[in-house]
Amino acid sequence: MARKVGQIVRRCARTWLVRVYNGRDPETKKRKYVNQTIRGGLRDAQAHLNKMLGERDRGRNLDSSKQTLNQYLDRWLKVCAEPRLRAKCLQDYEGLLRRYVRPQLGTYQMNTGSVEPWWL
Repeated sequence: MARKVGQIVRRCARTWLVRVYNGRDPETKKRKYVNQTIRGGLRDAQAHLNKMLGERDRGRNLDSSKQTLNQYLDRWLKVCAEPRLRAKCLQDYEGLLRRYVRPQLGTYQMNTGSVEPWWL
C-alpha cells in the first residue's frame, strides 16, 4: 500500500486546502507540510495536488514563498544548472550572479505562493 503524501481538505463551498508532506525539519524533527488554498472545483484541487507532488518528486522546493532570491539561486545552481552545464559555464554563471544579481537583489524575499512559475 502506498504511503499518503498529499491530501485535499474541503474548507467551504468551492474552497479546498491542498496539503503536501515535505519531509522533516532537521533540527526539531517535526513533520513539514506545504499548504495551499485552492478556489474552484475538486478537480482543480486534485490537479494542483498532482502538480505539487510532481514538483516535489523532481526535487524542486515547494515552499518557495519563504526564501530569498539568494537561497533560490543556490538551489537552482545545484539542482538545475550543475547537472546540465560544463564546469566553465557553471563558473561563469556563478560569477555573473555574484557580481550583478546577488548584491542588489539577493536579499529580497520571493513572494510566490504557488508552485507555478510567475510567467505562466
